[in-house]
Amino acid sequence: MSATALLLKEAGYAVTGSDAECYGPPKATLKNAGIVPALGYRPENIPHDADEIVIGRNAKLAPGENTRLPFSFAALSPLGSGVRIKNPVITLNAVADANHLGSDGVFKKINIESSQVAKIMSDVELAARAVYYEGPFGNIGPMPPKAEQETTYTIFWTIVNTANDLRSVTVSAQLPQYMRWTGATSPSGESVSYDPDTRMVMWRAGDVVAWRGVASLPREVVFQVGLLPSVSQIGRAPVLAEEASLSAVDEFTDSSLADTSPAVTTNLIADSRFVSGNAEVTQ
Repeated sequence: MSATALLLKEAGYAVTGSDAECYGPPKATLKNAGIVPALGYRPENIPHDADEIVIGRNAKLAPGENTRLPFSFAALSPLGSGVRIKNPVITLNAVADANHLGSDGVFKKINIESSQVAKIMSDVELAARAVYYEGPFGNIGPMPPKAEQETTYTIFWTIVNTANDLRSVTVSAQLPQYMRWTGATSPSGESVSYDPDTRMVMWRAGDVVAWRGVASLPREVVFQVGLLPSVSQIGRAPVLAEEASLSAVDEFTDSSLADTSPAVTTNLIADSRFVSGNAEVTQ
């Protein structure tokens, strides 16, 4: 592997590497070429922007014997790159070279190659936020909220999708007992429903195309709720909607995807006109 590293260095590549130990002439030769191997086999020794990863291992195998070389890798987030690839794959090419000692006592060169294609799942993100002064609805009621008086709020659910088309996308969250569903939703073309028995809000988004929210505006739905706080909630910032959950199926990999967004409260950090300190219920 030292010779391979030197050849790549001479060809103009930036070369790094890891080994259990590095000593003797190879160590000095590599050092003279500006290559200092990291000791130990650890993931952090592999640069995140490496174009190629070469794994070398010498082994002697007796007839009928086998060996394994386990390794793992992770795909970089597609959001960190300016390249927009749909249905991405990683192709793994494994090459094994060996000298086989035949029954005639003569060594023969053996070369074995194998290839495997790994499909990369889409990265989908769900975000939930609440506002009072912004959005398509005219919210009413005291701000900050007051005990025994209703204040309405607007909740946004936003979906950002990356590399692959998604199907059967749904988002749901439960409303606390003290919250009221007003029935106001937007846009009108989205399927948003409320079950009063389970107190679940359900958004059946259906299909979400690749790179929605990255190369175009995100998929978004808005609905309005009413808060009627009790005296026991004075001094607190009540939850308006519990944690939102997204489920979907990746069309390219045919695998299930999921994401969540934390519960939203009366602390309206996403509202540009919200005044700090107006989250807690007053008397």
